Amino acid sequence: MQIIGEWVEPSARVLDLGCGPGALLDYLTQTKQVSGIGVDLDFHRITACVARGLSAYQGDMTAFMREFPAHHFDRVICSRTVQELDDPTTVILEALRVGRAVT
Repeated sequence: MQIIGEWVEPSARVLDLGCGPGALLDYLTQTKQVSGIGVDLDFHRITACVARGLSAYQGDMTAFMREFPAHHFDRVICSRTVQELDDPTTVILEALRVGRAVT
C-alpha cells in the first residue's frame, strides 16, 4: 500500500478496480485525502467498503468506466486485479481512457 501510495498525488480522484474490501482505498483516503471509488463484483467486498465509509460500486468494471468521460480520474489502480480478469485488454484500454495514469 505504501508503494502505491507514493504514486498517488494528494487529493487525487482515484478509481480502484477490483477494490476488494477497500483496504487500499481506505489507506489512500486516510494518507492522501483522495476522492475515490472502488469497483468489485463481489457484494460482500462492496459491503465492507461501504462499512469503511468508502464509495463503491458492485458490478462490471468495464461497464462502470464507460459512464465516465476521458481522463475523469487522476489515477486508476488495478492492484492484484489484471490476472483475475476474463478480458484484461478491454479493462486496461478503458482504464487508460478514463484515467490520467494507470497503476
